[in-house]
Amino acid sequence: MSQSHYTRELTLPVDDDLGGRDREAFCKLLLDPGVTLGQAVTWLRERRYKVGRSAVGRYRQHLQREPEAVMRKMVRGATAAKLREKLARQIKKMNRSELVALAAFVGFWAKLRGRD
Repeated sequence: MSQSHYTRELTLPVDDDLGGRDREAFCKLLLDPGVTLGQAVTWLRERRYKVGRSAVGRYRQHLQREPEAVMRKMVRGATAAKLREKLARQIKKMNRSELVALAAFVGFWAKLRGRD
């Protein structure tokens, strides 16, 4: 398994994919000294997150070392989640021609940023 895979395991499911309420609850869970890594992994898997035990362990260490950085990331994530929800509501209201124009713009933007 490559190093980038480990990084993706840590950052995507634990940081990016957790919703605001799940992230807050998960951080509280990890900070509880009575909670084992196995229990934390089970908690995530019950909520359909795919993450390994070692990723949870690294995230716990990161949270214990830098709680302020994690909390700042949680605030940014909550803001981004609200924006995504608002955008999703607006997209649902779009007609076909507006959706085609949006898709063309997104494709153009991705090419500009080198993601295509």
